[in-house]
Amino acid sequence: MRALVGTGQFGVLVWRSNGGTAPTELHLPASFAPGATTVVSSIGSVRGVPAYTGAESVAAAAEPGVAGVNRLLLSTRDSNLHFALVTNGAGGASLEAAGAELAAWVSATFGG
Repeated sequence: MRALVGTGQFGVLVWRSNGGTAPTELHLPASFAPGATTVVSSIGSVRGVPAYTGAESVAAAAEPGVAGVNRLLLSTRDSNLHFALVTNGAGGASLEAAGAELAAWVSATFGG
């Protein structure tokens, strides 16, 4: 994960989905431009977060009422435990390797 984040900012979110249709929303500070943000998650991993259309499991949309600020939308319809690492770091590490490291940590820490 360190190689993926580099010297950038990051956050880790662990949540249990409620099985509903609305995505989990996470405020992205202005320093997290969607095109330069990487997400490694149990529901999907991307370099450069696409715009939300409703079809993506990981997407970004404008934060209502706040110009230039976005929110990350993480869509799943199950009631499982999920995780997401969100970074604006420019590291070139493998998303799969970072995902495996995070999955092991979540399982050991939260019982997965």
